Amino acid sequence: MKITDANKAKTIARNENVTAGKEISRPDKSGSIKKRKTKKQQSQESFEKLMACACKLFIANGYKATTLESIAAGAKLTKGAVYFHFGTKEALLHSLLDRAKERIVDPIIEALSTDCDSVKAALVHFMHVHAGLGLTKRDEMLLLITMSMEFAGQKNKISRHIRELYQLLYTHLEETIAQGQKSGEIKLIVPTRELASIVIALHDGIFIEWSRQEMKMSGDDLIRAARSLIVNGLFDTRQ
Repeated sequence: MKITDANKAKTIARNENVTAGKEISRPDKSGSIKKRKTKKQQSQESFEKLMACACKLFIANGYKATTLESIAAGAKLTKGAVYFHFGTKEALLHSLLDRAKERIVDPIIEALSTDCDSVKAALVHFMHVHAGLGLTKRDEMLLLITMSMEFAGQKNKISRHIRELYQLLYTHLEETIAQGQKSGEIKLIVPTRELASIVIALHDGIFIEWSRQEMKMSGDDLIRAARSLIVNGLFDTRQ
C-alpha cells in the first residue's frame, strides 16, 4: 500500500501525541469521536482500583489473610500491576494508611485546632466532624480501626505507622482536654491521656457497631448519644 505524504504526516503527529502523553481521539463503531485514555490516566485508574480493592479486602479478611493475587483479581488486573504500583503488600497498606491520614486524621486534627468559644464546643465540633467522615470516608475509617486492632502489640513498620496516626489524635485531644481542665470546664477526674483514650474508644466503637448493624441505625442518634455521654461525663453540667 502506498502511503501518501498526508497519511505519513498524520502518523508522525499521532506518534508524537502518544509520546507526549496526550489523549488521542478516534471514532468508535458508531462513528462518534471517543478520546483514548493516556498511559498516565490508565496507570492512575489501575492504582485507584488496586487501592480500593485492597482496602475492602483488608477490612473484610484482615491483612494477613489477604493475598496479592486476591487483590489483583478483585481489581480485575494482573498480579504484575500490583508489583508495578506497590511492589509488596506491606507497601500497599502503607499507601492506604497515608491516605487515611490525609482523609481521616488530618481533618480531625483540623477540627480540634479550630477556634471555638469553649472546650466543650471544640469537642462537640470534633465529634460531628468525626461522624461526617464516617459517612463520607467509611472504608478509610474502618481500615484504620481494623488494622489498629490486627497490629496491636506488634513491633514492625506497619504497627509503628498506625501508632503514629493514633498518636496524632491522642496528642491533639489531650491538649484540648488539658485546656478544659486548666480552665475548670472539665472535671479533674483522671489524667488527660485516659480521657483522650475514652473519647477515641467511644468513637471507634460507635463506628464499628454502626458498620456491624450495616448502617441501619441512625447515625445522627448514635452521635447524639455519644455527645451526651461525653458532655455529661467530662463537663460539670450542674453549672
